[in-house]
Amino acid sequence: MSDAYISWPGRVVAWRLARAILGYVFVFAVGWVFIGLVGPRALEPKFNSFESLPLWESFLEHLHMAVFMCLVVGLPTLIIAISAGLTRHRMEPGKFRAIMAAVLLLPEWLLLAADTPIYLWVQTTIQVVFATVVMPVPLIPTPTKSVGAAVGRSAA
Repeated sequence: MSDAYISWPGRVVAWRLARAILGYVFVFAVGWVFIGLVGPRALEPKFNSFESLPLWESFLEHLHMAVFMCLVVGLPTLIIAISAGLTRHRMEPGKFRAIMAAVLLLPEWLLLAADTPIYLWVQTTIQVVFATVVMPVPLIPTPTKSVGAAVGRSAA
């Protein structure tokens, strides 16, 4: 029996998965708060009204839309990013990030029909920032080889 064994620490993979999910949620939240603050104000819901809502109410309307967009764009993005990260083997991190930046633009197809282009611009920025900066690469660390490092083993 050999003292050498290969280990893939499960805690490291779980930590990187959590970093990916929390990192995307953070970047997504920052982007949609930006949209809520500088985006166009929603119109008053009265019939034939061209008056806009106050800033706070309009901000809340944008945050309601952000929850919907998180389900429509964010959830598929995370599924694509995590499945690609788990199945990627032996690819350079820079090349992987570039491919992911292009692939993560696919869930945005719904925003092409948006009446305001700021939604598409900011969501595209969110996707690219996540893929090129925030997403932990590699998601699964390369296996490490440990020789006799376990407690209680002697070299006798």
